[in-house]
Amino acid sequence: PQYEYLQILICNGNSLTTLAGVEHIKHLWKLDVGNNQIRSLQHLSRFIALGSLVLSNNRLQWIELQHIRHMFILDLRLDGNTILDADPNYRQHVLDCLPRIWMCDGIFVSTAERNQIDEFFTQSSLKLKPVRHKLARDIFMPTNLKDRATNGLFGPKATELFAKFPMNCFVNSEHDKRRVKHLAATIQDLLLTEMRNDDTKKHEEFLTDNRHILYHMVDIRQNHIEEFNMLLILLVTHILFEIPIDLLNYVLDITHIKTIGNINMDPIFSSSGELKHMIASLVHAGARLDRDENHVSAFNDKLFNSLSIVITTQLRQSSGSNTNQSYSNSSAVSEAKSIVCLEVMQVFIMCPLFYTLVDNSNVNAILKQALDRSPAYGSIKDVLQNLSADEKSAEEQKELLSPILGNILKMTIRTLSSKKTKKIHEPILADTNKPEHDISNKRQQERTIASPKTTQRVHVHRIP
Repeated sequence: PQYEYLQILICNGNSLTTLAGVEHIKHLWKLDVGNNQIRSLQHLSRFIALGSLVLSNNRLQWIELQHIRHMFILDLRLDGNTILDADPNYRQHVLDCLPRIWMCDGIFVSTAERNQIDEFFTQSSLKLKPVRHKLARDIFMPTNLKDRATNGLFGPKATELFAKFPMNCFVNSEHDKRRVKHLAATIQDLLLTEMRNDDTKKHEEFLTDNRHILYHMVDIRQNHIEEFNMLLILLVTHILFEIPIDLLNYVLDITHIKTIGNINMDPIFSSSGELKHMIASLVHAGARLDRDENHVSAFNDKLFNSLSIVITTQLRQSSGSNTNQSYSNSSAVSEAKSIVCLEVMQVFIMCPLFYTLVDNSNVNAILKQALDRSPAYGSIKDVLQNLSADEKSAEEQKELLSPILGNILKMTIRTLSSKKTKKIHEPILADTNKPEHDISNKRQQERTIASPKTTQRVHVHRIP
């Protein structure tokens, strides 16, 4: 009873084998039980909603997801569960098993992606070797849990959630935008609560100076799409290699993203790894919605997928997941990093300061990641070092080399963009070649799909 009003419970890395007792914490809103030995989720079955659920690096099997299938989970982490990770269609299956999660492993789940998941399984059922659903549609449920509105666990946060997002509300792109904003507010609220109660947490002035800063970032993004796209590319690169502060400030200045709207973006890059990952995920969510709406400034397929892969990979590494095991196609991960670094390098070569930092280990790592697949990498490195030895000024080096480097970068981008990336754990992309009326039909609240094996028609009800 003394823990009934507890809202955040963190038991990461405590060798837990069961979640018994957690069902008594009625107001629970965040549960972090990553890096344990948990095999069953049955003790979570009475919860209706959670703001954050971390189940990374446990021993879960697909059948256990039936216990949380009904739940609204705003931010779910499932990476590092060996059996789940081993499935080549990991993300598709997770979203199919859990139709009410908002973000999975750092990547937002939009309505369009939900529709694509339905289409994925429908099309697969027509093949000789179809991809089967991991959970049956009709799963046995104890009588006392059938009416969760009466028997389920509701805390104040869940009540607030359902006041804004009723269970059976209509879902579309506008609904997705509202969900991203609410997700941003939830993430900041949880981080601030942890900071107040955990002395080991880094004090993030970026969050404390404005309690609604993440919500505000998501809100103003629609009017600054290109700036936020550049911010995302820089932030992801910074997470990978930590760009030197002088070069970073120079790039922020010339790209005009040091301040976006009325928000100073400088503090983001010096924040904790956790906050950087969260902001990257939220900005990436906005990029996903741009693509769903076919916005003119939306990322192309290759770059968007690459950002998705890198964000998820880095998030897995931060939680201690075995990334090599999770992503059997390690060359695809390396290629994704290269594509992101190539985008950043196109900005770097316009900065005279870049040419003075070529011996910096982090800058060199970015250059190598961008051009390692190009035979020109070794030659470029030699030329840069020779010009530096000849005491050419940074501005002179820029004038001499930026056109050459620019052409090499563009050729490398074209080469990588023409390659077909092997499928790994990444979001399904929208088919932008389909007519507009086809896309709008998929976004309807209810659809009628002809069963491939019979003439029976099945009604599919869309939920967020």
